[in-house]
Amino acid sequence: MADEGQGSVHMLLVDDEPLDVRMMLRAAKKLKLDNHIATVENGEAALKYLRREPPYEDARAADLVLLDLNMPGLTGYDVLARIKADPELENTRVVILTSSSADADVLKSYAEGASAFITKPFDPADWIQIVDALDEFWISLVRYPPT
Repeated sequence: MADEGQGSVHMLLVDDEPLDVRMMLRAAKKLKLDNHIATVENGEAALKYLRREPPYEDARAADLVLLDLNMPGLTGYDVLARIKADPELENTRVVILTSSSADADVLKSYAEGASAFITKPFDPADWIQIVDALDEFWISLVRYPPT
């Protein structure tokens, strides 16, 4: 679990599926990581959040974006492309967290700059394993550049 030195790591979950958001936040709460996760429900809001545009001008900077691919409006691919094309955001780590397990989605995600690809679990209990793995690697192990 994250220690005080890494406590500043902040995640943004971008997902339009309320059940998946609840499962993720419930697992994070059990692992005492819920204060490290903000949520938005679409790509437009994600970009506003990351750029700290209204109504997110007071939001914490996101060190890691957990991004669903299949959303109405801007898809996860659209959001990923805009993040990687923006000089202010291009170094943001983006983990694709989606229901897809298609090889084409995996390949395209990495080709467009994703840091990792995770298929969402069907079993609610498996969400804890996903959040624990995110914590172990992205919060506890990875060192981020100073801001």
